[in-house]
Amino acid sequence: MYKIIEILIGIGAGLMNKEDVRELICIIDGTYPNFLNGRDLKTVFNAWYRFFNGKDKKKVFRKLDEWIANNSYPPTPHNLNVADWSKYE
Repeated sequence: MYKIIEILIGIGAGLMNKEDVRELICIIDGTYPNFLNGRDLKTVFNAWYRFFNGKDKKKVFRKLDEWIANNSYPPTPHNLNVADWSKYE
């Protein structure tokens, strides 16, 4: 019973949650000191959480690693998007 509930709400299913988004922002801010650029952290967190909540955690962090390896400026949520657009074609 609990396993079904966990799957339905994304726990243990590898889907992004608040802690994952917090970790994502911390990594970006630690790598790119100009990331927040005077913006309110709570506002940034809320926007990023809204975007990434429920997305595939492994894919998002893999895209972040690739981004950091290839770019000298911080990513936007769009740059780390892992949506499967094929279902809309």
